[in-house]
Amino acid sequence: MSVKITLKKPKIYELGIAQTLVARNMSNFRNDILKEYELSSAGWFVLGLVQNKTPKGGIRVTDLAAILDVKTTYITTTLNSLREKGYVDTRSDKRDARVRLVVITKEGSKAIAAVEKHLQKETEKFLGDRVTSEQFANYVHVLQEIAQSPAV
Repeated sequence: MSVKITLKKPKIYELGIAQTLVARNMSNFRNDILKEYELSSAGWFVLGLVQNKTPKGGIRVTDLAAILDVKTTYITTTLNSLREKGYVDTRSDKRDARVRLVVITKEGSKAIAAVEKHLQKETEKFLGDRVTSEQFANYVHVLQEIAQSPAV
């Protein structure tokens, strides 16, 4: 004997409300923690992307802007703030000296490790009584799938 579970199909506006509330709540939660490190969400995202690309030689400002779907001027402002903190630097591309690549510094790597550890711990506490580990892993998987899909 098998049991079929039928989930209520939500209305599209209900999904929109839920998505908005989750995004707002998670953003506020993240920003409260990032304030302790004098980082914005944008700064945190850029710092993470730069760290991921540094082993490959770095990343261009235009590529950062494309990944985050923002203007290069926004990325430049964010990078200037990160540079002032000593978290990022630039170097010439080995293949084309005219191209500048953004790279992480040792100080930036230390900051990422500390922030990531803090965010991980607080996220687990925040979500602990709301969802199971499996539910959260599924949510992250679906979110990443949607984010990587081409825009309509």
